[in-house]
Amino acid sequence: VVITKAGVAALTLADPTATVDDYKTLRIISVTANAHTVSNAAGSGFNAGGAGSDIGTFGAAKGNNLVLVAYQGVWYVQSSVNVTLA
Repeated sequence: VVITKAGVAALTLADPTATVDDYKTLRIISVTANAHTVSNAAGSGFNAGGAGSDIGTFGAAKGNNLVLVAYQGVWYVQSSVNVTLA
């Protein structure tokens, strides 16, 4: 996914489906310098961390990115550049 929005993008990401989506990878990169957010608040939170890690906030720089891997109904963070989970 490439975030191209000129302003701040607020994106929502549902939990993956256990077994069906296992090992699928989602790469999200920003090509605009904005503090975009990716929310998994309606799900289990990134790394199954619940409310403590359900929103990823991108720093306001081009190239910031978040790489997620699905496993058993949870998005696990494989890597990130300048993205804060809270």
